[in-house]
Amino acid sequence: MTLHSDTPSAGQLRTATGCPFGASPAVAAPQRDATDRGQLLLRLARSGRDAVSYRIGAERNVLLNHPDHAQHVLGSNRDNYSKDTGANRYFRTEVADGILTADGARWRWHRTLLTPAFRDRQRLAATAREAIAALIARFDSAADTGSEVNLSAAIAEVTLSITTRALFGMNHQPFIEHCAALGSVLDDAGSLLPGAAAGVGPRDALYRQIRDAVSASATEDHGPALSALTGDPTHAGEALHQQMVTLLLAGYETTANSLTWAWILLMQHPDIYGEWQHLLDTDHDRAADLTKALFDETLRLYPSAWLLGRRALADDHVGGIDIPAGAAVTISPFLLHRHPQFWDDAESFRPQRFLTGGTRPTHRYAYIPFGAGHRYCIGSSYAHDEAAMILTALGARYTFQSAHAADARPDHKFVLRAPDPFGVIVRRRS
Repeated sequence: MTLHSDTPSAGQLRTATGCPFGASPAVAAPQRDATDRGQLLLRLARSGRDAVSYRIGAERNVLLNHPDHAQHVLGSNRDNYSKDTGANRYFRTEVADGILTADGARWRWHRTLLTPAFRDRQRLAATAREAIAALIARFDSAADTGSEVNLSAAIAEVTLSITTRALFGMNHQPFIEHCAALGSVLDDAGSLLPGAAAGVGPRDALYRQIRDAVSASATEDHGPALSALTGDPTHAGEALHQQMVTLLLAGYETTANSLTWAWILLMQHPDIYGEWQHLLDTDHDRAADLTKALFDETLRLYPSAWLLGRRALADDHVGGIDIPAGAAVTISPFLLHRHPQFWDDAESFRPQRFLTGGTRPTHRYAYIPFGAGHRYCIGSSYAHDEAAMILTALGARYTFQSAHAADARPDHKFVLRAPDPFGVIVRRRS
């Protein structure tokens, strides 16, 4: 549910300067990277250095790609780094100004206010069971007719349903179109020029729907998050709606992307898929362990929050390079989770890493799919519980098949997107 980013629009990248080890040549982005931020950062990371300094126009940028560096910026020296990044300014202006973009005392108050809403796991479980039952009815119909299903959209709808009902006590249907439209605006954030306002239309439409839904539910069960917000005088009117939009987008979209990737990885690895389904049939305890490991390994390879952006408030020195005040600092879980010093066979899907006795790094900042430090994702336990329920229910009942799985590639947008649409054939298991 964390959506942090502060990467360059690669088309704006001019020259990489201030190289970390003095005599090293500058790193420049080739033209082929101009529309793919992921490829740009992979290229910088593969330069053989864990700290790379470069410029976007006149702005100094630093990519840090070592767990020690992440711990310094997100943990031990966190007070020197704010969230006043380009991506967060864009999110605050064009989408919503809530817990995601807040800093300092304002963020701490949001966190304190909302944390209890994410502890009601019984409510989450009951809500998820209802939403999954509706999804199963749709998949049963598809299995009977042999028709293709857009897995990305189906999973996104069920996670949106769970988020709106569990947190706000609301029906998700009115929000589907508007959330998708605003998500598309976020996809374009990296390529927009400063001052662009492409999000105004979709944003205003979603806000109108939020206002109408809050008014209509005045006498109903609001859900723990909405109850907390409406009971807080600092969240009256527009502030309430902005916080709700933040929680909606961060709460459903990241989990949906991760679950779509989990199914894609299973289809790419039929041996693991078969072993997991066998355990679902025969050994619930071991199946639960493997389900969690499957999801954790998916988050390693394809963390939805693939970028964590910060801005230096004062001069610093990390990884052999000077970071001047005002520099934009990027830490990428997508890259950290592939660091060859910490991950063996890093590009391979190996859920056993996360089982008891599995080999994985001991450095706690080597694996940070939900961020790290004091801003660790408020909804991480929610996401794990929700994912486990959806994976288990669908995995026990169906086998998905797709001709597109082998060629699936991530789309490095504001969040790390799975292919959409992603068509699958649903086979009911005997």
